[in-house]
Amino acid sequence: MAERNGKTQVYVTQFLAQLVDDARPIDQKEGRDDGREGRVGVIDAATDTLVKTIKLSAKATGFQSDGSTLDKTVSDGTAATKVDTLAFPNQLESIVVRGNRAYLPNTASSPNGPVKFNVNVQAFVSVIDLDADQEAVAETFNMNKGVQLEAVGKKLFPTNPAALAFKHNGSFEGFVLSRATDRLVRLVLDANNSNYVTSAESRTIWVYVETQAQFWQDYLTLWQRTTQKLLGQETEPVIEPAKDDRRFKHEQWSENAAFDFIKQSYLLSARCLHGTVKGADGLDPTTHQNVRREIGAELSR
Repeated sequence: MAERNGKTQVYVTQFLAQLVDDARPIDQKEGRDDGREGRVGVIDAATDTLVKTIKLSAKATGFQSDGSTLDKTVSDGTAATKVDTLAFPNQLESIVVRGNRAYLPNTASSPNGPVKFNVNVQAFVSVIDLDADQEAVAETFNMNKGVQLEAVGKKLFPTNPAALAFKHNGSFEGFVLSRATDRLVRLVLDANNSNYVTSAESRTIWVYVETQAQFWQDYLTLWQRTTQKLLGQETEPVIEPAKDDRRFKHEQWSENAAFDFIKQSYLLSARCLHGTVKGADGLDPTTHQNVRREIGAELSR
């Protein structure tokens, strides 16, 4: 949710990418690296109406494939026969608003083969300009490009980036929660406020897997119980706010299935992020405390 130009607007992601609306027939889009696009709906909170759909287009990944499956070409290993790949934003789970920008960590897809470990899935942070309500194309960043900064033996691509929190003070620095890799990924905004770079020093922070595994299990349970609630069945909450948490006192946070889902999703994400930081290796006590505080403040915005 963001307030811009006197209006309160709600930004809602479509989880899966949609086919691009262009002149190509479907069979010329499906399976192509640029055949789909991420989408974010903008809802006017005053009228509860959809006022715009923001499109997040495919981007160059910085990686090359050994040919093209759809075009039936195979690289002979030379630079001339390598193919520059694109990826479209996909699996859009969360949005973080800071200033006049919204940031969306997502698992970007490059479905055109041939299959290769560094080609078919990318870890994007897509960026939206809230003043214009459109993608800030030049600011979207592929975190996988930072693998070159990893030490030998620890090179590991972020997978399924699901959540992001920025520090409120000091340098424009944030941490992305990467599922299935047991770590947070540290991002730093460069001096031009346009491109995102990964820090060569302490770029990644290793965390315990149990926190993320429990989050995923609980989130699946939440989806199941929300579906049951929408069908009129009685369900038990997966997680409940603390008794002294006044943010969710209104009965609609429990009675309305959609609001209840949003509430519990928030609480699960907060618990996972705090647990992740608590179990992180390589953080001194002061940084530990600061990161936990910043995550809590960011999630409460």
